[in-house]
Amino acid sequence: MALPCMCTSVCNCDEEGAFTPPRAADGVKEQVMSRVLVVDDDPQILRMLQMWLEREGHEVFLAEDGHDALNIVDWAPDCIDLMITDIVMPEKEGLELIMELKRKVRPLPIIAISGGGDLCPIPT
Repeated sequence: MALPCMCTSVCNCDEEGAFTPPRAADGVKEQVMSRVLVVDDDPQILRMLQMWLEREGHEVFLAEDGHDALNIVDWAPDCIDLMITDIVMPEKEGLELIMELKRKVRPLPIIAISGGGDLCPIPT
């Protein structure tokens, strides 16, 4: 079963836009340790985390925002072992994504990261 691509520039989609789980790159361990969903609107962060995780033997799914992440989780709810998500993103932010996933799926370990932005105003 292929999920239609909802992504823009960085995704795990083939030429026809169908989502497929990524294959291990050269030099990546063959045995999959766990399946990790990485969610970030920065393509460089996505690729860096993907390379690092695959080198350690993990299967990696990529999503550019919370909407893409939910599509992947809806497509394969029992396939994701861990989610690493940015907090500050356009469209659906990381906190929204985390709250929605808590309502939708089984307990899922989550690592929340952020490279910047304002989560709350600092009084001056």
